[in-house]
Amino acid sequence: MVLFSLVATHADIDLETVAQLSNGSSEVASSALADSQLVSGAVVLATCNRYEIYGETPHAENLEAARSALVSQISGLSGLNEQLVSRAFSTRTGPEVSRHLFAVSAGLDSAVVGEREIAGQVRRALITAQHEGTASSGLVRLFQAASKTAKDVGAQTALGSRGLSIVSVALDLATDLSENADWSTKKVVVFGTGAYAGATMSLLRDRGCTDVSVYSSSGRAEAFVATRGGTALDAETLPAAVAAADVMIGCSGSDTRVEAEELAKVRALSTQTLIAIDLALTHDFDPAVGELDGVDS
Repeated sequence: MVLFSLVATHADIDLETVAQLSNGSSEVASSALADSQLVSGAVVLATCNRYEIYGETPHAENLEAARSALVSQISGLSGLNEQLVSRAFSTRTGPEVSRHLFAVSAGLDSAVVGEREIAGQVRRALITAQHEGTASSGLVRLFQAASKTAKDVGAQTALGSRGLSIVSVALDLATDLSENADWSTKKVVVFGTGAYAGATMSLLRDRGCTDVSVYSSSGRAEAFVATRGGTALDAETLPAAVAAADVMIGCSGSDTRVEAEELAKVRALSTQTLIAIDLALTHDFDPAVGELDGVDS
């Protein structure tokens, strides 16, 4: 069995392309295994700034065909043509596969070097693949070894004590943009109920922010705030919350997003500046939001 990986990250391509490639990422592994005997295992790692597929093929001579099979699946699910998809991904084989995943899991390949959220994302990628039956024994061993390496790096180096994450750096930037750095006075709206949203709630609480509302287009806000605090929003209460907000944070990556024109209407009577932080893999906020008067992003 031969392991390989397809890698598209912030280091090589723009984040908009990463987001476009990752449309349909939850179906790539199962579809590839169902449609091609040349792909005997697959684990998908999709975050806000990387999209990586770790695959296994029976023989080295099948490698290019297995790669092509995955590229075809990604093209079909994302709607991008196969040539563009193929160019967007670099291919790793041999020791480079484990070397790269170990660096990723330890936070060494992150936009924020040493961030710890990626280790959890690597673990969850394996759990998802195991649940779906796409993780081969070779990929299970690879991901388990990467997670152990990440733990060792966190425990035995200074990186583990830095406490950095994509969310913490984003909140630091928001603090720098604010006229008032005191988070206890801010009204915040969080979009989403996933891992990033959970990390955001925890860090907001650590900074003294208590006025936090949560919106989920899938209706999971009530269950989310029941264990993490905050106020659940629905489609009717969302506009008023956004109108009054000092900060809004996108963590969902859902199919619906806040459009600039819509936000301008909602914020028409607001006097304070709104800080918009978009952490979603696929944008929660229209990029043009940052060009609106009274909005910093």
